Amino acid sequence: MGIWHVFRQRAWLAAACAGLLLVPGWQGAVATAERSAWRFKVFYDGKDIGEQRFRISRSGDKEQVDIEAAFKVSFLGIDVYRYQHQNREVWSSGCLESMQARTDDGGDRLAVDAAKTPAGLKALSQGREAVLPGCVMSFAYWNPEFLKQQRLLNSQTGEYQPVSIRAVGSESVKIGQRQFNAVRYKLKGKEIDMDLWYADNREWVRLESDLKGSRLVYELAD
Repeated sequence: MGIWHVFRQRAWLAAACAGLLLVPGWQGAVATAERSAWRFKVFYDGKDIGEQRFRISRSGDKEQVDIEAAFKVSFLGIDVYRYQHQNREVWSSGCLESMQARTDDGGDRLAVDAAKTPAGLKALSQGREAVLPGCVMSFAYWNPEFLKQQRLLNSQTGEYQPVSIRAVGSESVKIGQRQFNAVRYKLKGKEIDMDLWYADNREWVRLESDLKGSRLVYELAD
């Protein structure tokens, strides 16, 4: 099986593209830095394949999050897989109010549009429509409340996926030239098997995911 097929079978890949660092002022979050942009480097089996960027703007009690990801996997100098993801989310009081996500997954083009209604969050994707009641969250790694969720909205597929999340324990991790004391969490779900690390200040600093024997890694670059 080629490496691009492995990626394309993993619908959870865009879930990693929907993550965000802790944002000051969001319900359940802790301010970790006064900045409005972050960058994560992405590695596949130790090889740098791209990056993901996050930008935040605020208006009243709402936060708009713009997310961009671009990955490229090459083999013997030939590009065998490309992935691009753009996502704009609006949050209020720790709940998702809207989402506009577009993905090019190796040539497969996907779209997810969601908006808050009186009945709940209406999500449209690939001709399917669902109304999700209550406080809906995407794979928002930045928010500690994310760690308590049992279902999460996937910004690539539009699925409202059941998940299990548990703390594994404390450990030291090295990100670039920096050493962090961190708590490690295990997240599992449909085609999802990943570990997340949060520093003592509760800032997300690393993600590592299993790809049938290979590893996809996110590391905070800034």
